[in-house]
Amino acid sequence: RGIWPPGRYYLAAILARSGRSSEARAVVRAVRDSLRGADASLESPLNEAYVWTLLQQHDSAVAVLTRAVQRQPNLRATIDRYPWFAPLRSDSAYRALIGAR
Repeated sequence: RGIWPPGRYYLAAILARSGRSSEARAVVRAVRDSLRGADASLESPLNEAYVWTLLQQHDSAVAVLTRAVQRQPNLRATIDRYPWFAPLRSDSAYRALIGAR
């Protein structure tokens, strides 16, 4: 309860890396619920996309990243620098998002 809601994505990432997928998904849902209606700057879409990437839910990760780029177009140039998203680099939707050929 006392953890800054976007920081809870780190807990979800630890759970995902530990093979506790259902618990990681539950944390993501709880964070999303707690941020519903909050200031968009609190959403931490890169952290959320990282969790989806760890869970091998690449479509969900790309969807979150796409919404992030729609809100902050400057992210397009930096997303691919994150090693977190290396597993997405072969995904055609991800490549289109970052402008890769």
